[in-house]
Amino acid sequence: MKKFFCVLCMIALLLTICSLPAGAEEKTYEVPVGEGKLIFSHTDSSEQLSLINSENLSGDIVIPEVVEGKPVTVICHSVGPQSNLWGGFCAPLTQEKVTSWTLPSTLKELRLEEHYSGNGECFFIGKELKEIVFQGDGPEILPGMCFAGAPNLERIVLPKKVKEMGGAWTSEYIGTRCANLKELVLHPSNPYFAKSDDGIIYSKAKTKLVTA
Repeated sequence: MKKFFCVLCMIALLLTICSLPAGAEEKTYEVPVGEGKLIFSHTDSSEQLSLINSENLSGDIVIPEVVEGKPVTVICHSVGPQSNLWGGFCAPLTQEKVTSWTLPSTLKELRLEEHYSGNGECFFIGKELKEIVFQGDGPEILPGMCFAGAPNLERIVLPKKVKEMGGAWTSEYIGTRCANLKELVLHPSNPYFAKSDDGIIYSKAKTKLVTA
């Protein structure tokens, strides 16, 4: 009886998969920006979107909060053969001619899809990139090395509730770092970190140096 029930369940599952419209999982949304575009896809089965790619961008780029009525909550970056949820390689912020990124207040996560055990990867890449602005509370975690691909980066407005950002500025793996970084803007209400008058960021109790 149990075998028969399992067989019925498998048949039902196969019928459900086959009944899905072709390409439903891979639906993307393209947003024109100047002569280029931003490309979004579903983050998961919910009505939330992930920024998965971009093409031919230059200058100051503002990522929208909502696309086709759906909030943009994730920026995805794939490493090597591993892909994002819907089977596409995603490296959205590797645009050499971009001078600044303004990230939406809806953003919750910088998601790294990787095929090996590592501590991060560069999300922001480009020698022209000078400024990155997080407009909202998140993401709470800035992955290791996430800014290291922008050696001329000068200013970062951190997420208001960031709680982890160690190693985000330097990459021994690719031999780059944010050597020209002049200002980190920390929101005064941040519950995890404190910033001194001379620009040094400590843990809230000032027992650990985060970055100077």
